[in-house]
Amino acid sequence: MAALACHRVPEKPDQLVDRISLAFHLRLASAVAAWTTTIIVIPQPTVTIGPR
Repeated sequence: MAALACHRVPEKPDQLVDRISLAFHLRLASAVAAWTTTIIVIPQPTVTIGPR
C-alpha cells in the first residue's frame, strides 16, 4: 500500500502521507508494545502461583 501511495501522490503530499504513516506506525507500535507487555506481565503470576 505504501508503494501505491508513493506512485500516486506528487512530492509535496507525499510528505503529508509520510507524517500520517509515521503517526500511524507510532500509534501501532505503542499499541503492540502495550499488548505484548500485558501478555508478558500477566502470565507470570499465573505461572508462579500455578500447579508447578
